[in-house]
Amino acid sequence: MFFVLVLLIALGLVVTVGLRLFPVYMENYKVKTALESLHEDTSLAHAPTMMVRKRIMRRLDINDVKSVKAKDIAVQDTPSGRIVTIKYEARVPVISNLDAVAKFSAQTEVASH
Repeated sequence: MFFVLVLLIALGLVVTVGLRLFPVYMENYKVKTALESLHEDTSLAHAPTMMVRKRIMRRLDINDVKSVKAKDIAVQDTPSGRIVTIKYEARVPVISNLDAVAKFSAQTEVASH
């Protein structure tokens, strides 16, 4: 009987953590999708860095992404275009005073055709 109780508690904990982390990973999927949409946008290849950040933040805002801030977006110039990198972390409460922290990083190259 004790074993079944411990098993149910462990299963409940796994389900709770899974349900709390699922939206975080869905949000990361939206971030990657927004970045991939920049890949073919040649108008950003020579645009100011602030414009690139604004364009990404607008796309993330439309997709209801709350974890990424403008400071999390890095734009690096290269000979073939630009590399846009987003590094951020998402923190979600799990149980009481326990939080789960997930760190994400995604990047794409904006070609300068």
